[in-house]
Amino acid sequence: MPQSSTSSAPPLLRQIASLAGPIFIANLAIVLTGTMDTVMVGHVSAVELAGVALGATVINWLLVSFASVIQGLSPIAGYLFGAKDYPKIGLALAQGLWLSVPLSIIALLLGANTQFWLDLAGISGPEAEVAAHYIRSALPSIPAVILARSFIAVNSAVSKPAITMAVMLASVALKIPLNLLFIYGGAGVPAMGGAGAGLASSVSCSFSLAAYALVWRLHPCFVRMRAGARARISLPLLARLLRLGVPIGLSSFFEMSSYTLMAIFIARFGVEALSAHQIVANLVWLYYVLPMAVGIAGSVLVSQALGAGRAEKAREAARACVQVSLCCAAVIAAFTWCFRAGIASFYSSDPAIQAATVAFLAWVPLYHLMDSLQCASSNILRGYQVTFLPMAVSSLLLCGVGVGLGCVFSGVVPGTGFHAGAIAFWQAADAALVLAAAALLFLLRRCARRALHKFPEAIAEMKL
Repeated sequence: MPQSSTSSAPPLLRQIASLAGPIFIANLAIVLTGTMDTVMVGHVSAVELAGVALGATVINWLLVSFASVIQGLSPIAGYLFGAKDYPKIGLALAQGLWLSVPLSIIALLLGANTQFWLDLAGISGPEAEVAAHYIRSALPSIPAVILARSFIAVNSAVSKPAITMAVMLASVALKIPLNLLFIYGGAGVPAMGGAGAGLASSVSCSFSLAAYALVWRLHPCFVRMRAGARARISLPLLARLLRLGVPIGLSSFFEMSSYTLMAIFIARFGVEALSAHQIVANLVWLYYVLPMAVGIAGSVLVSQALGAGRAEKAREAARACVQVSLCCAAVIAAFTWCFRAGIASFYSSDPAIQAATVAFLAWVPLYHLMDSLQCASSNILRGYQVTFLPMAVSSLLLCGVGVGLGCVFSGVVPGTGFHAGAIAFWQAADAALVLAAAALLFLLRRCARRALHKFPEAIAEMKL
């Protein structure tokens, strides 16, 4: 007889913590590199910060959009791990690496066209030059991150997220001195300003890729999986990876596009507004790490439970992860509301930027509460191998409703009669996330019930 939710809650919470903890620290390390760049460059000048704000937005948009396609490997590997089909996990990893090559080439070609991004943002002058230099210096990080995503996805799926955590912490430790050296100069190296932060990212990301590959080759926990890691292409596995990964990539594309478009349109309101947006966006991404970690943990637990034939355990894990994510978000939202002035002064010493940042931060608590629900739900749905509908929700609401309403109410669209300014984009994003969270929670509940009551038919669709 299956255990009740109450009796299974303590061990289930320990499982969530054991997975989400290392994932949280690893992704926090990734986001902290962006925070580090923002803080270090922000104290150089407002022009450097504005240039890096645009350049980092472009690079992050490319990285997240293309690397997220490989994240479809995680529910596949998790299902195989639960079913104890270990050699096929290695074969699945090989498919992720094969797919990374064309994705990297496309992302590099898009990123190399710096003038396109500057024209789209409508900026010129010194901040445009900083943005162009940053993008060029950060381009080598793109293939490194996309290739590394295959190893990261497998690490999480086989309950070894501590490997990813260790590599990312080492990468951050490397980036700190590199940032100091390249941004401010020293030891014969000229000061590069914002471009130096991009170069430091390229070096640290390349280090991470080499470390992941080395661990995969040498760590004993991967012995059973390496047996299936052939260089050949497996069409069934590659097709499943594309079926799951492309919607995940598109979902990330639309989510990142909402930030990218917000930055581009907010740039029209001046350097102070763009700098404040970069600060708040960086903080929001920092907050996003926790619900994302809980959601990925939920995806792993759900996929492993389904692979082992335990649909009830999958539903319990999904429910618990949503509840944990919401509780954590409530604490973070309260902290942001109470200390928004202090947060603004930490990021910048410019009074005008501080004032704009405080105004934006007033809308972050609701944003984070809803973002945590939609993030956790979307990730957990991947464990059920449902990725298309969450993508559709993201594209329609985050870009359509969020950015669209922001353009209307901010005054970017002429003739509407509205002139709320840059803050309208964060207000519209709040409205979009409320709708997205409600839709994804409803979808998650339906998928969990379907897997429970129609398990043989549902699980047959997941088998490779």
